[in-house]
Amino acid sequence: MINDKGKKKMRKDLFDQLYKNRLMSTDEEFHLYEEAEYLLGQEIVEDDIIEICKIFDDQTEENEVMWGLIHLIEIYNSKYAYRLTLQGISNMLTATEWAKIILIRCLNQDTARDMLKQAFHEVEPEVQKKVISVMKMIQSEYQGRFDAHIAYVINEVN
Repeated sequence: MINDKGKKKMRKDLFDQLYKNRLMSTDEEFHLYEEAEYLLGQEIVEDDIIEICKIFDDQTEENEVMWGLIHLIEIYNSKYAYRLTLQGISNMLTATEWAKIILIRCLNQDTARDMLKQAFHEVEPEVQKKVISVMKMIQSEYQGRFDAHIAYVINEVN
């Protein structure tokens, strides 16, 4: 039987395997990614959101897998989950397109937008700055379509 320390190491190794093979540019990477994803299975917990965000990459060959990651994040809807999501987004340097998609999905839903606002005002200023940068990309790309929603989320910071 594996103890808690062994389980944590196994989970870390599986997340490392997901990260290393996230581009899925070869059959081997694809199979290693799928294997790690399968082994993690139902073991995903809310605290994994930041690790999940590390896996996103705009250069991946398999966009549907990235959508699967978004759905994993969206399973959780607590304020804590939204804080973790914002922290994860702030580190998605090779996945700004996916960061925008995650934020747009939150901005488009009333309940998610409310939770995003609450979480936004609880994260560190450095995280806020990075998230605002992604939101500015959204504003520019969508020519004002999300301006009111973004203002609603960040209004107390500016």
